[in-house]
Amino acid sequence: MRKKILAAITMLAASAMMFSTASAEHASADRYRQMFRDGKFYVEYQAQRRSVNKKGKESVKRSTPIAIAAENGNRVRRIVKSNIKRGFGDKLFDLNPDSSTESESASAEENLMMKYFEFANDRLDSARTSFLHEETTKSGNRKYPEVILLNGKYYQFLPESYRLAFTGGVKIGKMVAYVLPADQLDSPDLEPAQYWDFVERDLAVPQEIAIFCWDSIYHYNPLKQSAPQFVESSKKDDLDCDTYVLDIKNMAGDVIAQWKYNVLYNSAGDLVQIQKYFIRNGHENLARELLIQEFTNEIPDTAFSINQKVKLYDASIGTMSDLLEQPEQIGEFGVDK
Repeated sequence: MRKKILAAITMLAASAMMFSTASAEHASADRYRQMFRDGKFYVEYQAQRRSVNKKGKESVKRSTPIAIAAENGNRVRRIVKSNIKRGFGDKLFDLNPDSSTESESASAEENLMMKYFEFANDRLDSARTSFLHEETTKSGNRKYPEVILLNGKYYQFLPESYRLAFTGGVKIGKMVAYVLPADQLDSPDLEPAQYWDFVERDLAVPQEIAIFCWDSIYHYNPLKQSAPQFVESSKKDDLDCDTYVLDIKNMAGDVIAQWKYNVLYNSAGDLVQIQKYFIRNGHENLARELLIQEFTNEIPDTAFSINQKVKLYDASIGTMSDLLEQPEQIGEFGVDK
C-alpha cells in the first residue's frame, strides 16, 4: 500500500513538473528583456502577409526590411539594404504590406477593427518612406537613416523638395537633414509636413517585439493598452512557441477582441518569428508575421552611420524663411565619403 502511495505521489510530482515546464516562458525571453533594460540592442525585422485568392492560391508579400538600434541613450531607425524598387505610381499597400493589416478570411468589421488598432499602435512603415525615394550607394546600401536620436537631438532625413512631391512632375532633390532638440518635440509650431509627430513611433519597436519592453520608451503605446499576458509554451513547426494574449477593450472596459502572439524560437534559443493573430467572436485571423533577421546586443558599426555629408537645417517652426520655403542652412551632418 505504501509503495502504491509513493508511486502515485511520484507520478503527480512528475506531472506537475511537466506542466510547469510546458507553462513556463522560454528561457531566452528574459535575455531579450535584458537588452531593453540595458538600453542596448539591434533588431532587424521584416513583416510579411499571406493572402489567398479566389482560386485558392496563396501569395506572400513582404515589407521593406527595417533595423532599429539603441545605445548610450541614442536611437536610430533605418531601412536595411533592399532590392525593392519604388516609384510614385506604387500603391502604399504594395510598398508596405505591413502598413494596413487585413485578412482575406475576416469580415469587413473585423478588418476595420484590425486596421484601426494597427494604425493607432504601430505601423511598421513610416510617413517618410511611404512615398519618398532614398539615396543609395552603388551597392544598394542606404546612405542615411530615416530618423535618429543623437545626443538629445532628433535628426530626420528628407529630400530638399519633399513638399512638392504631391504636385506631380517634380524631381525630388538631394537628401538633407533637419534637427530638433528633444525637449521641443511637442512644440505646436512645428511644420506638420516634416513628420516630427512620427519620430517617437518610428523609433519604437513593433508591437510584437514590444512584448519584451512594453512599459518602456522603446514601445509606442498611445492607447495605453496593458501588456500582453503569457498563456502557454508549446511546439509549432518544430520551433519553441510562447503564446501571449492582449485584450482589446472598449471605453466601458469590456473585452471586444484580442491580439494573440506566437513567439517562435529556434533550437539555439534565438527569436526567429512572431505571428500576430486578431481574435473576435471566436474567429482567429492571421494578421501578419514578423520575421526576425537579427536581434542582438552587439551594435553594428553601420547602425548609426551617415555615409555622406548632407546639408543640415533647423526644424521648421513657422519663421519667415520657413514660410518662404527658403530655410537657412546651419551646417552639415555626416561624414565625407
